[in-house]
Amino acid sequence: MVRISVDLPDEVAAALQAAASACQSTPEMLAASAIRDRVADQAALEAELAQAEAESEAGLGVPHEEVMQEMHAWAADIRARHASR
Repeated sequence: MVRISVDLPDEVAAALQAAASACQSTPEMLAASAIRDRVADQAALEAELAQAEAESEAGLGVPHEEVMQEMHAWAADIRARHASR
């Protein structure tokens, strides 16, 4: 295990202490958990981006213009439904 020290502004340290107390933990455990989650999220994001790039290169994407047409039609439908109320 590696120990890493971090300097936090007083207000962040106080918020971390309050959050740790609220979940019956310690600031160190809460910070370590947040870092683990952030690292895992980054790895998942990179994997999803790689998959999206592969799908795009394989021609499996939807053209931007088509998506925008669908979004405009969706918004127009919502406006029409709300205008009739």
